[in-house]
Amino acid sequence: MGVRWLLWWKPAIAGSPPSTENEKFLESVLEKLGCKQKYTPERSSGARGPTGHAKYETKCYLLRQQLDDSSSRADVSPAGLREVWLVQTLDANNLCHLVDSRKLSVLEADNGMLQMLEHKLEYGIKACITLSGRQLVKGDFVVRQGSVTLTMPGNHNTTTVLGHIVEVEYLPLSCPTIANPMLKEFVQLLQARCNADPAKPAGSLQPFAPIDFKRWPSLGPTFTFEHYSVMCVEMMTQFLKQGRQDRQGRNQ
Repeated sequence: MGVRWLLWWKPAIAGSPPSTENEKFLESVLEKLGCKQKYTPERSSGARGPTGHAKYETKCYLLRQQLDDSSSRADVSPAGLREVWLVQTLDANNLCHLVDSRKLSVLEADNGMLQMLEHKLEYGIKACITLSGRQLVKGDFVVRQGSVTLTMPGNHNTTTVLGHIVEVEYLPLSCPTIANPMLKEFVQLLQARCNADPAKPAGSLQPFAPIDFKRWPSLGPTFTFEHYSVMCVEMMTQFLKQGRQDRQGRNQ
């Protein structure tokens, strides 16, 4: 896989709810930039050529250890319970990745790991955040554009839109040090197109803060799905933190 960057549409006023206007604007800018819809390689009913648009979806499950009634020990506090993220993405060949932000560890596993964690290891899903949308291509770049939604179990699976994102991947290179200048140039071009567009809504397209992958002992110099999973977890953590701050601000 190539090196990927994640960007999000930052509202002009902190706490402003996401708007479909922002998503439609990003779609328009990407089309004006020359990004073309990517297609799936699937064929149906003997037809030649692509049959549908490529789907973009990544699910990030926040899981937390649960204590049954017999485990209410004085030496176990809620703050001491372990939380991990499980990241699933459509293009990871039926693999998922467990990310422990406290221990700075990433573990690759089969997609069946989610069921095992729930039923065998007493973990419960605290939240599920989904990145979903469409895939586009421009030269050596793949651009994934869509929305970020939050589903909270136990609340009738109500889905809340947290924001809108753009993911840029430079396919030819898997070394961040070499690929980052190309990604930076493409992102700056995209930002310039956004800022110059007269239809631009309030806000701006901003990259997430760079991640120091050297802090994660298991991550090497080559960009992999492990690196991508850490990026997603860092971004999801920021979205959840911002959501809590917004709710606190509205309640004051």
